[in-house]
Amino acid sequence: MADAIMRINKVQKAVKMERILLKEGQGDILKQYGLSYKLYKHKGGLKWEPSCITANTLFQGKNFLGAMTYMQSGAKVSSIHVGRFTCIGGALIAGGGRHPMDMLSTHPFAYNGTKGFAYDEYFKKIVADRPEVLNRDITYIGNDVWIGQGVYLAQGVKIGDGAVIGARSVVTKDVAPYSIVAGSPAKLIRMRFDKDIVNKLLEATWWNYDISPIRDEMDYSNVRQCCDVLLEAKKDLKLFKPLRYSVNREGKELCLYVPPGHKSVWPVKKENAA
Repeated sequence: MADAIMRINKVQKAVKMERILLKEGQGDILKQYGLSYKLYKHKGGLKWEPSCITANTLFQGKNFLGAMTYMQSGAKVSSIHVGRFTCIGGALIAGGGRHPMDMLSTHPFAYNGTKGFAYDEYFKKIVADRPEVLNRDITYIGNDVWIGQGVYLAQGVKIGDGAVIGARSVVTKDVAPYSIVAGSPAKLIRMRFDKDIVNKLLEATWWNYDISPIRDEMDYSNVRQCCDVLLEAKKDLKLFKPLRYSVNREGKELCLYVPPGHKSVWPVKKENAA
């Protein structure tokens, strides 16, 4: 999954994207792409492949959503990378911040000098002179994952392709591909398929390919048959490469980046990105 996000970033950097400034209230324009969102005013950003759907999701840090992924209402996420064809129930909390437990206090005055209390005179007197930098690890959610309602994912965990996470689970460790986990803390319930099928699915990586030419050859209810068809046809299938967009908070401005030559119907001014 880490390799996937690196490839995505290389593609975006190699293409000169067009920059569109969105004025207050124009965030709803993105709903034309099935994207409803809310960004923190500082350093919030999202890259996505259409189509994907989020509803009233609060993004912090740098985030990515793969094609055909949806995230239901009320999620609060920070620095997550989500693969394709992933289904996420409402009220997900993922990638939250960490507090050091080996210092005088777990309060921010001791380690990061948060601006939240900058107005307070006493805070100014006791805040650390040299704030510690706490790295924020990316939380990876694979392709074809199903996450139930109200799940908590600890910062930095990796959810393997095809995994299923039961509602209200607390996930503090990596989850293996095609496993079903649930509980607090989440524990393995069972595997979705036997080892042979799991290996074939991971070899097929069907979400990376345009499978429309072999649609009629597959019986989606027969996973073993699907694997055989996919592996036989894989060498002849084209990669599935949807367009990629991004939206970022840059100071007080909200900026949308679109591929060059994209015909926009949006009533906003375009300018070339520097």
